[in-house]
Amino acid sequence: MEFDSEKTSVYQNNSQAKGLYQAVILPNGQDKNPLGSGVITKVLGQGGMAAVYEIWNSQLEVYRAVKVMKPSTSVDGQERFQTEIKISAKLSHPNIVEIHSVGEWQGLPYIEMERIDGIGLDLMINERGAMPPFMCTAIGILICRALDYAHNQDCTIYGKEYHGVIHRDLKPQNIMISSHGSVKLMDFGIARPPDVSFHTLDDSVIGTLQYLAPEQLDKKKLDVRTDLYALGVSMYEIVSGWVAFPQTAFPTLIDSKQKNKFIPLEQYSLDIPLRLRRVIHRCMEHDPQKRIMSASVLLDELNAIHASICDKPPEAAIADFLANPARSKIIVTSRKRLPWVNAVFVSTVVVLVLGLTFVLYFQIRNRTIGQNVKSRQIEPGPSRANQNVAPSTNASNVATVKMNTVEIKTVQKVPLSQHEAYQKTARRTMSALALLKEKYDTDDLVLVMEKEIKQKNMKQALDIYDSLSVETKKSLHAMVLRMRALDYLGLQSQLAKVCASITQNDGEVFLDRAKLAYANGKMQEARKLLDKCLSSPHLYIDFDVLKREAFYYSALCETTAFDASPSEKTYKTALAAWWLLKDDLRTDPNHRYNALATGELQRMAVKMKTIKG
Repeated sequence: MEFDSEKTSVYQNNSQAKGLYQAVILPNGQDKNPLGSGVITKVLGQGGMAAVYEIWNSQLEVYRAVKVMKPSTSVDGQERFQTEIKISAKLSHPNIVEIHSVGEWQGLPYIEMERIDGIGLDLMINERGAMPPFMCTAIGILICRALDYAHNQDCTIYGKEYHGVIHRDLKPQNIMISSHGSVKLMDFGIARPPDVSFHTLDDSVIGTLQYLAPEQLDKKKLDVRTDLYALGVSMYEIVSGWVAFPQTAFPTLIDSKQKNKFIPLEQYSLDIPLRLRRVIHRCMEHDPQKRIMSASVLLDELNAIHASICDKPPEAAIADFLANPARSKIIVTSRKRLPWVNAVFVSTVVVLVLGLTFVLYFQIRNRTIGQNVKSRQIEPGPSRANQNVAPSTNASNVATVKMNTVEIKTVQKVPLSQHEAYQKTARRTMSALALLKEKYDTDDLVLVMEKEIKQKNMKQALDIYDSLSVETKKSLHAMVLRMRALDYLGLQSQLAKVCASITQNDGEVFLDRAKLAYANGKMQEARKLLDKCLSSPHLYIDFDVLKREAFYYSALCETTAFDASPSEKTYKTALAAWWLLKDDLRTDPNHRYNALATGELQRMAVKMKTIKG
C-alpha cells in the first residue's frame, strides 16, 4: 500500500515553488534571525536534507531546536520531510524527541522540537570507545521503550489509519543522551507504517548502510524486527567500540550482512556477560525469523540482564557514567585477529630485558675500571701538582664520527676550566640528528622521525629512517612512518615497494595499498583493500582518520565506475558512497572532503540528467 500520491507529492509538480526554494539562503547561525518561536543562537548540525538550529524562546525562557528543510532538497526529500512532520507529531513518549510545533520559514517547512542538553551516542562512542555492559543495557532499555511505543501506536497519516510506525534509520547518530541520563530517539525522516511501500521515487536505498537490516538492502518487506536489527548493531558498537560492518563497498557490505560476517563479541578482549552477547547476536541475525520478535520481548530480556549487572535504574546508571569524565578512549582488540600483537609484546619484553642486562653489565664494568684507576692513583710516585704537564691532545683522545655527512668531534678529557668553551664548540659541531634528539628530548629515533613527519619535514624523516639500525628499519612503526613520508612526497614507486614488503596486517598499510591500486586504475583491488583496512588492526593511526580516508577513496572508486559506465546502478552506488562520507563528516562540516563530495554529487547528477535526456 502506498501513501496517497496526490498528498505525498506535495511539491512534485510545483516547479515554481521549487525554484523559489533554491533562491532562499539558510541562516548562518551567527545572526539573531527569528525562527519558530524564538531567535537563532547557533547551528546545531547539518544533514543532506535539513539544517538544525538552536533558538532561544524569550517568553518561555527555554532553548529549543528547529529543523529546517534545505532549499536544495530533492522532491523525494521534500516528501520525506513532510512525512516526518506528520509522523513525529503523532508520537509522544519520554524516550522520543518531543515536537512542539511545525511551520514555514520563507516557504521552507520546519519542525520545532525540544533542545536536548546532551551528546549523540555516536560522539560518545567516538570519545570513550568501548563502554561497560551496563551502559549497553541501560541505553538499549530506553530505546526499546521508545520502539515498543512507536511499533504499537495507532496513527492517522494522510487521512488513513495505520497501526505502528517503523523508524527504519535507527543508529547511534539518531540517539541523544542527556547529562541527566535520559535517552531520546530522534529523526523519523524515513519512518513508515509497516504496511506502506518503502520504495523511493528513484528506487534507491535510504538510510545509513552500516546499520540497515539485510531486508532493507534487498528491498524486501520490512516489519518491527528491522528496527531491532539496527538496535542490535548499535548495541554491538556500544560494548565493543567498533562498527560491526565497516565495509565501504556496497556489494561487500551486502555480502557481509547476508552471511552474518562480523567479529563475534566473544573474540574481543572484553568481559561481556554471555546472556548480553547472545541477545545482541540474535538481534543481528540475517533472517528476521531468527531475531527477537518484538521490542517488548527484547525490553524484558534487557531489563533482566541489567538487573543482574547493575543495581541502579537505566537513567541513574547513565548519569553516573557521564559524571565521570573519560580519562582516555578505550580501544579493544580482537583476540583472534591479533595473534602477532602477542609476539610483538613478547619481543618487546625480551629486548627490554636484554637492554637492562647490558646496562647493568657496563655499569659494573665501569665501576670496576674506576676502582682499578683509583687504586693506581694512590700508588707512590711524583705528585701531579709538581708536574707542569699540559693535558694530552694526541689522536687517541679524540673520537671522530661521521653521520649525515656532518663530522662530529667529541673531545675526551677536557679540563674543567675549558668546559664552557667546549660546550659552545660541541654545539657548533653537533650533527643534525643529535640536534633533533635534543630538540625532542628523546634518544628514540623512531619517535623523532614521527615528530618530524608531524612537522611536515618529510625529507628529514627519510634521512632519519636511513640512519636507523637494520632491525629497527624492519619494525612496523618505522615502516609505516616511512610510508607516510613517501606518500606525502609523491614517491609512488618507492611507496609501492615499502607496502609490498610489509607482512603484518595493518589498516594503514592496506589503505596505502588501496590508494596505489586506485591510482593504477585497479578499482576492484582497491575496494577489497579498503574493506580490509577497516577490519584490520591500526596501531599508529586514529580509527576516525583511517575511516574517513577509506570512505573517501571508496567514493572515488565508485565515481570512477560511474564515469566509465554511467547507469542507474553505478550512479546509486556512487551516491551512497559519497553520502556515507558526508555523514561521517557531519561533525566537521569545513573539512575539504565535504566540498569535494558536494561537487561530485552535483557533477554526477548533471551527468545523469543528461544521459536520461
